[in-house]
This record gives sequence, C-alpha cells and structure tokens, in this order.
Amino acid sequence: MSLVERDNELELLYHRLADCLAGASSVTLIGGALGLGKTALLQAVAERAAESPSTRVLTAYGNRGGQAESLDTLTQLFSGAGLAAEDQEELARLLAMGRTAALADKPCDGLVDQLPVGLLHQLAALLVRALQDRSVVILIDDTHLVDSASQQWLLHLARYLGELRAMIVLTNCEGPNPVSPLFHTELLRLPSYRRLTLKPISGTGAGRIVRMMTGEDDIELGAGFHAISGGNPLLLRALAQDRMAGGSAPGTLFRQAVFACLYRSQPHVRWTAEAVALLGDYANSALVGKLLDLGDEEVAANLDALQAMGLLVNLRFRHPDIRSAVLEACQERAQLHASAARLLYWDGLPVSVVAEHLFASGRAAEPWQVQVLESAADESADPEQAIAYLELAYQDSSDTGHRTRLALHLVQSAWRAQPASVVGGLTRLERLPQTECGTILAVAAHRFWSGNPRDAAGVLEEAISREAGRDNQIAVAAWAARMWLSTACPGLPVPPDLECADECELGVEQTRRAASVLHELLRGGCPATAAAQAEGLLRTVWLDDGMSAWAGAIAVTVLCYAERLDTAAAACDRLLEGSGRHRGREGFFAALRADIAVRQGNLPLAERYAQQAADQLPVAHWGLMAALLQGIKLVVAVGGGDLARAAVLADAPLPDALLDTRYGLRYLCRRGRYYLTAGQPNVALSDFLSAGRLVQRWGVDRPAMGEWRIGAAEAYLAIGMRAQARRLLDEQLALLGPEDHRVRGSTLRVLSALVPRHERIARLRQAADAAKTGGDRLELARVAAQLHDACRTAGQNELAKVAALQALKLADECRAVPLQRQFVAHRPADLAPSQTVEPDRLTASELRVASLAARGHTNRQIAGELHVTMSTVEQHLTKVYRKLNVRHRKELMSRMEQTV
Repeated sequence: MSLVERDNELELLYHRLADCLAGASSVTLIGGALGLGKTALLQAVAERAAESPSTRVLTAYGNRGGQAESLDTLTQLFSGAGLAAEDQEELARLLAMGRTAALADKPCDGLVDQLPVGLLHQLAALLVRALQDRSVVILIDDTHLVDSASQQWLLHLARYLGELRAMIVLTNCEGPNPVSPLFHTELLRLPSYRRLTLKPISGTGAGRIVRMMTGEDDIELGAGFHAISGGNPLLLRALAQDRMAGGSAPGTLFRQAVFACLYRSQPHVRWTAEAVALLGDYANSALVGKLLDLGDEEVAANLDALQAMGLLVNLRFRHPDIRSAVLEACQERAQLHASAARLLYWDGLPVSVVAEHLFASGRAAEPWQVQVLESAADESADPEQAIAYLELAYQDSSDTGHRTRLALHLVQSAWRAQPASVVGGLTRLERLPQTECGTILAVAAHRFWSGNPRDAAGVLEEAISREAGRDNQIAVAAWAARMWLSTACPGLPVPPDLECADECELGVEQTRRAASVLHELLRGGCPATAAAQAEGLLRTVWLDDGMSAWAGAIAVTVLCYAERLDTAAAACDRLLEGSGRHRGREGFFAALRADIAVRQGNLPLAERYAQQAADQLPVAHWGLMAALLQGIKLVVAVGGGDLARAAVLADAPLPDALLDTRYGLRYLCRRGRYYLTAGQPNVALSDFLSAGRLVQRWGVDRPAMGEWRIGAAEAYLAIGMRAQARRLLDEQLALLGPEDHRVRGSTLRVLSALVPRHERIARLRQAADAAKTGGDRLELARVAAQLHDACRTAGQNELAKVAALQALKLADECRAVPLQRQFVAHRPADLAPSQTVEPDRLTASELRVASLAARGHTNRQIAGELHVTMSTVEQHLTKVYRKLNVRHRKELMSRMEQTV
C-alpha cells in the first residue's frame, strides 16, 4: 500500500539510495511522533534496496522491552551481514570484549569513551570485510532505544563512511528522552547528514487512506476518522480495518493500535497517558505531575508527545475508546487510583470524584477514605453505586460502631434500590450491636416478616426499656413500632404507655399516632373518628422520611378497616406515585394497594399490584409477606375461575407464625372461600371457624376483620345446616355499624337464601345498595347474579334480564370468569368484553381522571378535586384517550358509561 502524504520523504530516501549504489554514502535521521509512519518509510527503503543484487540490507531496532544489553543493536546488524565462520568467531570475541569494557565504564548520556576506539575500528573492519565491496543499507528503527555502546559504534562507522558505500537511515521518536544529545550533535557534524520530520496526515490524506482501504468515498467518514486519530496513520489504518471487519469503528484494532503507540513510547510518556486517563475531566498538568512525582517540564514534554501521537488534545483524549485502551493497558491501576484518590482528596475535590478512585483501588482502610465513601453514597443518584461504595467502606472499617452504622446504611440503600436483596444485609445487621434507632427498627421488621413476631417484639421491648429516659427518640420510635406490632399480632400484649416530655421527630410522632389510632379502631373505636384522624395524618406524610412513610401505610390500613375504601385507594395511589425510585417502599405500598383492590372486588388490579409487590420485595425469605401475597393471588384465582391454580396456592406451606397475625386471619377466610367454591364446604367451614376463634380470642371481632361469619354461614348452607347459618348471619348483622356497607351487602346476600321467596328480591336489592355503597364491585356482581335468579323464579323476566346484564357488565370489569360464563347468553352484540374499560389498562390515577372527565368535569375542576396540577390532568387524559382509542370527551363518556 502506498504511503499517503509521504511523497517528498520517499523521493529523498530513494535519491539517497541511488547515490549509495553509485558510491556516495549518507546518514538520514527520520523524526516524528509514534505512529506517524517512520517504520513504514524504513520498510519502503528496504524493499527498494533489496531489488539491487549488489546491495546488502542490514536492519535492527532499539530495545522496547526495558534496559538493552550492551551492543545489542550491533549484534542484530551483524546477524544479517553473512559473516564467514571465522569472522563469526572474531565477532563473538570482539562483542565479549566490548561488553566487558562497557561494564567497566558505565554508560552515560554523553557516550564518552565507553568502548576503546581500537575495538570500534575492528568491528567496523569486520563489517567492511564481510561486504566485499558491496553497497550496504543500514536501517535502524527507534534509535532512541538503542543501547549507548551500539550508538557509539554507529557514530564511529558514520565518521568513516568514505571507506564504505553505505546509506544509514535511523528513526527517532520525538518527545521526552529522545536520542542522546551528543549522538545527535555528532550526526550534525557529518556532511552527508539529513534530518526528516514527519507530520500528522491531513484531513484530505485521512480521506484517501479510508477510501483506499475501505472503498468508501465518504468525506464525513474520513473527517470523523481524522478527528479521532489526529492524523496518526497507525490509528487511521486501525480505524479503517475495524470498519472493514464489519464492526464498529473505533473497535478492537483501534484500541490495539493505541496500546502499540504507548508500548513503544518512553515509560514516562505511557505513565503520563495513564494518569490523564485516570484523572479524567479533572486532569491538569499540575495534578499529573503530583501523581507521578514529575517536574513541570517533564510533564509538559510528555503531554506534547501524546498530543503529537494524536491521542490528546488539550489534556483530553480524542475519543473515549482511547481512554479505555490506556486504562486497560495500565498495569498498576489499583495503586494509581489509590494515589489519585489521596491527591484529589487533599486538593479539595468533590467526594464523588475521590470515591470513584477509592472504589477502583479496592481499598479504604483509612478513616478519611471510609468517610469519603459514605458521603459519596449519600450524594449518589445511582443506588447501586451507593451500595458498592458502602460495601467497600464496610469491608475495610475496623470500628464496630461505625460498621453497625454502615451496615444500616447498606440496608437502607438496598431497600431503596434492590429490595429483593436486602435480606443478606439484614442478617448481617442482626449480628452487630443494635443501639441505634434505625438498626433496632430494621432488625425488628426483618424478624417480623421472616415469621418471628415474638422475637421482633422482644427486640423492641428491650430497646424501650434500655432507652426510656436516656434517648427518648429511640424509645418512642420503638414504642410506636411495638404498638403497630400489637395490631399486626393482636395476641401480643399492648405496650404500656410511655412517658416522654421531649418533642419527637415528625416521622416518629406520626407513626406513634397512626399506630395508636389503628389499635383503638381494632379494639372497638369509632370508625368515623379513626378515618378522620387517618386522613389528617396522610395530609402531613413526608415520603422522604422512612418513619413518616410507615405512618402513611398505617393510616391507609386504618381507612381500610374503617371501610373508607375509595379514600384508602386514592391515598395509597398517591403514596405509590410518591415512592419514586424507592423500590422497597413501592413494594410495600403495592401489597397494600393489592389488598384494597381485593376488598373492592377489582381482581385484575389486585393481581397486578400483588405481582408488582412480589417483584420488589424479598418474598422468598419473608414468609409472612409471601403468605399475604399468596392469599391475594388465591382470591384472584378463585374469582377468575382458575381452581387448578387456586388449589396449588391453597396447598402451599405456610409459616407457623402466620396464624398469630391478622394477615393469617384474612388468609384463612380467603382459603375457606376457595374450598367453598371447590365443593368442599366442610373443609371451608373449618377455616372460617378457625378464623372466628382467633378474632374472639384476640378481642378484635370487628366486621372488617375477615368476615368469617359470612363464609361459615355459606358453608353451613352448603351442608344443609340452615339454623346455624341463620344464627351466624344474625350475629353479623347485630355487629354491623352504620359504615359497614360492604359487609352488610355480603351478609344480606347470603341471608336472602334463608328468607321466604316473596322477601328475597327486596332483601337482594338491599344487599345491592349496600354493596354499591361499600365499593365492592365483585360482591355487587354476585348480588346481581342472585337477583337474576330470584326475579326469574318470581316470573319477573324483564327485571331478571336487567339483573343479568348488570351482573355480566360487572363480571367483565372484575374478570369474574364463572359469572361471565353464567350470563354469556345475555351479552348484547354491541357489548363485547373488549369494549369495556378494563381497569388494568388504565392506572388508578388515569381511571380517576377519566371518571371525572366522563361526568363532565373540566380539567381545572379535576385538578382541584384530585389535588394535582392541570398539566398532570392533561397528561393523564392523553394516555386515557390513547389506551381507550377515543378522540373526544363525548366518546369517553359513552365508553365509561358501559361499566357504570
């Protein structure tokens, strides 16, 4: 391949070769940065000289692997001289003498009298004798790496060129530590000496190289490659070869070419490149000098060499792949990162920058290093990066108290970013002293969800006893958690009141109040009062504070047990939306939202949120959470008619502690509903009655706590024990308060089977009104189905058709497959299931906005109603229109009416 933009240099070298063949000797030194084509020029001269049978070509190169042995380059030259056997013996003798002399007189930069002149002359004479009047072309690459003894012999040979027909061509890499100044000065004194300096290829030349190699006549491609390579032919050709290989350019060959440039340069140049790559955007000549312990002049010379190579422009690499290649080639990268971290720290750079270097070094044994990593983790917007920093800090920290704080910090970061992996951190935390508030609460929560609620209670009670009167913040936080635990496990004793004169932090106080309200409600408090208190708390919840967020979750639970399901759903949706990137909190709120959706009879939404919670939370290790989600999935499977899946869920093992919690109470009722649907009323009755014994033993026999009497009454009816069923239903009605509409609807529906036929329709209408007010769409569908049967039995066929259509629409909305199949014959031709508004197609927020818009509310009114911005309303409506394939509000009203 022709050398681009090297015509003048080639012409001069070929002219000197011709002079050599004619008897005129010369010395040429080709200078320039690495990769600019000096070696390619030598190869071109060698190929042209080899065409002459009367010319001997001798080649050698400087040592690139470290300190060269004396006379190493001279040995390379003589290996191609074709010496006779006796001359080879003479050469070996002379080389041995020369090496001995060089060792006796250590080399110096001045090359002063290292080897005896007589020895130099004998070596030159040996070469003359071997040539036998032929011309000789001596080509030496990287003269700056040639050992000083060989340089001395070359100077001696150059002084006596008259005795030879010789052409000597040397290459020298310009930059720091070039060829010896005395060597260069001696060359300047030679009358035949000529120096050539190579420059980078121009943009036009780069385009020619790309066109010659790839066949692509693309001006922009050539310009882009020139910008990346800085006109370095070695890098340009590597880019073109990457392009020809069909991969991306820059690619592997380009990075190898960068490595070759660095490998052939002086060590200090390579180290400077590594320092610049390591320091990145913060690199400057002063920092590079400090990092490498080099003077300003040497750093400047090294940077100039790297810029001449085409790697740098103003202390920035021309392309990220160049920086990557430099870092990959760095052999002491970890140590360099550690030095950079120390330097940058004492120079006052941001902790995020220092932490990157500490992390890359893999060590953080000093106190300031641990502090930097911890601060950087707090500032990091990348949770996974924060976890990595904290792990390194924890690994090298030796202070037990500090390790405990770091372990807690790790748990909190994992909870935010990778909640499914938090269990390992919690287990580690349990092995450390539990003296801080966050540690105590985290360990207690882990023990509870892992199926050890009594151990969790012990942790909290110990903290309350230890910290009361000493650290009231910890004591009150532990007391609030212990109060909540008594609501989750009603069999546990209620903690005694805690006297605390000091004001508590907002989140702690909110949690204390929320837990107290929930406890009071479950023990018989007024639902309306509890709901009002919960709504007040939710208006002040601050999600950036873990305790405040926990208080919000408890307040939503209060709304559920107070039968304020719509309010609870809206509040939980806001908490979910506000969770942002906190995946652990999002998982808990999703589980809570799934439970609300079950109470509302919204099976698709319940399934979606249950899966979202399972994806986020460590349910594989948290038995109680797994059982909670398992119960929700069981309800979805039964309501959807998938009894095979329901059977698998019902047969799955349960944690022993589940039945000590109110979650276990709800699970028993849900499993009992499966057995009832599967035709096993006796097994179902056992589960319902077990739930009843629990609530009665705990003293929390409220209608919302599992509705066990309704399930047991249905089981009694299925086995023909009507009197027992009626007794339970009457008890349930007597317990109901004015706000228990949802449970009242279910009770009246079951009771309709026990009243005279002429009363059945009226009783079912009462049940429908109650279910509708209570917000349970699935229960309303069941009531509509039974109302259809009652109307048809009474001969009221028109009313039966209306009830069937209502049952079908509700079944479509809830995806209650058994009801859909029961009334499929009643489906109008213009009401296919795909035309209904499917709740899982719209988010809860979108559904609320769509409902208000369908009722005729303006965007401003919707924003005021939902306490959101006008922009948020507009964004939600845009998504609603796209998902439902409607174009305007009139069409939206029509679509929404189909599910009302």
